[in-house]
Amino acid sequence: MKRTSNTLLLLLLSLLFFSCGRDFYVPYAGNHLILQEKNDLKAGVGINTVQLAYSPLGNLGIKSDFAFTRLRNDNRDRNINNGTFGIGYYSSKEVKPLFPNTIKEYQRPQKCAIGYDIFANVAWGQIVSRNNPTAPGIGPSISFNSFEADIFRPNITGQIYWQSKTFTVNLGMRYSVVNYLNATGFGTFTEFELTQLRNIVDNSPLHVVDYDLKVSKGDNNIQSFISANWNQSLGLLQDNNTTISFGLSINVSNFIQHRKSDEPSKSKPTAKKRKQKKRK
Repeated sequence: MKRTSNTLLLLLLSLLFFSCGRDFYVPYAGNHLILQEKNDLKAGVGINTVQLAYSPLGNLGIKSDFAFTRLRNDNRDRNINNGTFGIGYYSSKEVKPLFPNTIKEYQRPQKCAIGYDIFANVAWGQIVSRNNPTAPGIGPSISFNSFEADIFRPNITGQIYWQSKTFTVNLGMRYSVVNYLNATGFGTFTEFELTQLRNIVDNSPLHVVDYDLKVSKGDNNIQSFISANWNQSLGLLQDNNTTISFGLSINVSNFIQHRKSDEPSKSKPTAKKRKQKKRK
């Protein structure tokens, strides 16, 4: 069992660094931190993303993240830096555990929940796509080329999730209107790449749907996670990419609450009553 887990981990890591794709769009991990009540504050730190989520009011959430995804395939590099800010609605409710009749000695009390959220976001970033024929082991038949562009991407995100005391599964989707700005390219491109460049320059904005599958393991304070992210073009972008991200999700509000409860209460010293001397 342990050997199988290690093999799966190596496979996922290889997908992270050697994902396929030739186009000029790179997916990144969506912000699927879970908000369930007022004053919830969550944070996520991954191999290629930093995320925050906060609820100032019941059922109202604010999310922000910064992604710095890199895909490498032989001599091809795909890089994206992207910042996102969004406001949205969330809801959840408690449900029965999936296995309520587990043998008693292995059973632990747990609360399960299902929920969803939907957010409206704005994102701004930059993409760099480059072929480098001087990379080790690459033959002279590969031509050098480089493409850079700023990306403005308003988008709507949504997710559904199932959560137990120690395990969480998120399934998310993001619809984006991708605007390529200040696009520049130089070098020798293939016919396929030239077609993509013309579509980006002449037909921007383009429409893309991203999908996320995230699995987390841990307690209510901190969880380790791994997520797969892939995209589907609704038009002219082709050869979809896939990325893998992994890291930690932290329930910051829980840590703050526990710290406050652990602080010793400082009671005011009681004044000692003075003994009155009896008058003779």
